[in-house]
Amino acid sequence: MNPEKIIRDKNSTAIINADVDALNAYKLKRDQRSKINELEKDINSVKNDLLEIKDMLKQIIKDRE
Repeated sequence: MNPEKIIRDKNSTAIINADVDALNAYKLKRDQRSKINELEKDINSVKNDLLEIKDMLKQIIKDRE
């Protein structure tokens, strides 16, 4: 946190971080994490689908024997 970017609100006396670049960097990382999590869910879904297909194919082969 950059000390020059910290200000105090005169009305509420709250300390505010006015570093817009840091906020934008945080939002970018947050969005990237969200996309990665979504991709992980998609990959796991595809893996499960492939396992189901594999099991079905094994069952078909077994039934034909």
